Amino acid sequence: MKKLLTLTLLLSTVAFAKAPYQPEVHKRFLEIEKFVTKDVASSGDGRYAGKYFAAEIDYTDIEAQSDVAIQINVPDNAIITNCFYDVHTTFTSSSDAATIGFQIESSEDLFAPTAISSGTTWDAAGPKQMIPDWATVGDQIKLTAARDIEVLRGGGEDLTAGAMTVFCNYFVAK
Repeated sequence: MKKLLTLTLLLSTVAFAKAPYQPEVHKRFLEIEKFVTKDVASSGDGRYAGKYFAAEIDYTDIEAQSDVAIQINVPDNAIITNCFYDVHTTFTSSSDAATIGFQIESSEDLFAPTAISSGTTWDAAGPKQMIPDWATVGDQIKLTAARDIEVLRGGGEDLTAGAMTVFCNYFVAK
């Protein structure tokens, strides 16, 4: 079994990214190598190898109320089979009305924006399941082009604290 650690980052936005490219955030991510994709199994040409990406996100990366494209470069034809996030430091805003969500192929397909005040997501430490999971094939997402993950921010308030890591498993199909 061949294991390969590869840092794959886009240096510019892809056509899909609706959020503005933020070079200062991207430069910092390059320096500290926050975004990683890794083969977890090999099948000859590597096309069907299981892979994952991980992205560490601090509230300062997404504190303003605008969507942020994270330059992760998930390849065309990737089938995302499972995603979850792990809150290390609980998120806060002035009244916890701020919302956080994720998308990659279509609107809110990874996690619909949810307020911190919901009491079940961003204000509780520990891992949380996102929409694609191993149990529900219909929730798996097949990309129609190489994509970046997009963090959706809203709720009328800037974030004041919080940190998490997002993990997604995927396979690249034909």
